[in-house]
Amino acid sequence: MSPPAPCTEAPAIDADLRELESIAHVAALPQLAGEIHRASESLARGELTIVVLGQFKRGKSSLLNAIAGRELFPTGVLPMTAVATALVRGEEGATVLEAGGSSRTIPLSHVSEYVSEKRNAGNRRGVTRVVIAAPLPDWAEGITFVDSPGIGSPHDANTRAARELLPSADAAIFVLSPDPSVTADEIAFLSEASSHAAKFFFVLNKVDLLSPDNRAELLQYLDEILRERCGFASARIYPTSARDALAGGGVRTPAAWARSGLQALWDDLHRFVGPGRVESLRAVARARTRQFGARLRGTIELALRTSSLSEQEYDEKLMALEQGIAEIRSEHRATQALLNEEIERLCQGLPGRLRQLTGGEAPSIVHALEAGLGSIPAGFGSTFVREFDRRLRERLGPVITHLRDTLTREATASLEQMASQFERRLGRWTREMSELVRQEFGVQMDPIAFATELAHARHYTDHIEGRYDGTLAGQTVLFLPAGLVRQRIRTQLSTLVADELDAQSGRIRADLVERIHRSWHALKEQVAQQLEQNLREIELALQQGRAQHAGDQVRRERWRADMERWHERVEAIERRANAAPGLGETVRPSPPSASVGPG
Repeated sequence: MSPPAPCTEAPAIDADLRELESIAHVAALPQLAGEIHRASESLARGELTIVVLGQFKRGKSSLLNAIAGRELFPTGVLPMTAVATALVRGEEGATVLEAGGSSRTIPLSHVSEYVSEKRNAGNRRGVTRVVIAAPLPDWAEGITFVDSPGIGSPHDANTRAARELLPSADAAIFVLSPDPSVTADEIAFLSEASSHAAKFFFVLNKVDLLSPDNRAELLQYLDEILRERCGFASARIYPTSARDALAGGGVRTPAAWARSGLQALWDDLHRFVGPGRVESLRAVARARTRQFGARLRGTIELALRTSSLSEQEYDEKLMALEQGIAEIRSEHRATQALLNEEIERLCQGLPGRLRQLTGGEAPSIVHALEAGLGSIPAGFGSTFVREFDRRLRERLGPVITHLRDTLTREATASLEQMASQFERRLGRWTREMSELVRQEFGVQMDPIAFATELAHARHYTDHIEGRYDGTLAGQTVLFLPAGLVRQRIRTQLSTLVADELDAQSGRIRADLVERIHRSWHALKEQVAQQLEQNLREIELALQQGRAQHAGDQVRRERWRADMERWHERVEAIERRANAAPGLGETVRPSPPSASVGPG
């Protein structure tokens, strides 16, 4: 497949970002320079990521199925998408990306095993993403559509997973539907997303459920909400029915496509990422320029302000700032200790919960196996044991799977609640640090955007060993009469089932304890790193400004002149980015080709 055409024009697209990167380097801010560089490299490749966002059960997966032209993403009446699932142009197939960097190809029919909440509860498989390739049109080359887990679902992990996708969102398709029309969670989430995505496409799905009058009324209401509550001055809303698009037996047909109302969205997506991708890449570059420019400008302002303070003023302000930062670090340690205790209580409670779940299962399993012993054909003991072992696995398998899924889902939900609590406090701490800097030094510094992610590990497999698999006892029954073996098994049946349930419970418990501790350790590392990263930018600016007092006057004046020139240059770059079309406005690329419909 050929690379996207816009790559050849990338140097002009990200020129402002490259200049910000250069200023960050000379201003001795290597970490910020590295972040800017990575953003520029992504634009240079001409690639764009379009994330499909919205509340659960809005029809996000159905919309992507309509775009793909067939049912590739699982859909249903329950919250389905638990793992981010990507759609790219390519030869039809699916790839599972797992924790640790490994990947493997799977049949398309198995996708739901990895991405749905029902089949992969709590992401027990440790999947980071599933990538589905489909024969999309040429203009989709280099574009990644991402189906995000729905926000506001009963599973906290889904909302967090959706938030983790925001920093990678170059554009967003925000899906709404009639019931309810828009929620407070969606408005709050949209406000957060607007600081990342450079372009929004708003879709009102499931309009086939509305009368023409109700449809017009709802569209007007949503337009008012997007303008007045969310700040999108000229947002277009596409009324669609993704379900109608694939009404022809799960495959897109011209008649079904015409009924769906998706042609207008298709045309605008084509304009955005097809012939108009150069302008779209520029829009993304402008959004990234605004984000990085504000951080760089704030850091330079703080260094300049610090350099102009007298010794006494600096000491007084630094003391107040350091006291505030010390209090934040102290609260961070206290939060860690509190959540550490909750983690230990969670682990210590697993044995009791396992006993509670397995307590009522053993008698029914024993009774079913005992009732079936007489139906096993007589013969040699080896034949009898093999059949008994098959039935043992058949009876225990669903119980063990349910046990594992229930415990994994409960443990993951508890972890997600603690992670959300930690993440909210991290956000508050970074805002408090910015407010401290503003109060003491009169400089507004934007906190670094962050997103934490729970690590996943996958070790446990619910292999149920047969009664005589690989044991010396297995050799002793090879030539015994089946009747004698049947009697021996009957007398040991209760102990056998109890032992197997206990062994499997122990494995599940050990696996979950390891997963919990590994996930929690990784989360603590991320929070600490992001907290310190915000502090480090403040400290670097203070150190730079203060270091000028130790040099001679000529060096101080030269440094100040350089910093003021860089500050002016950053402001000019920001003004240029801010003067461009707003986040909610339509990009106006070159006109599309004559035939852009899906068929």
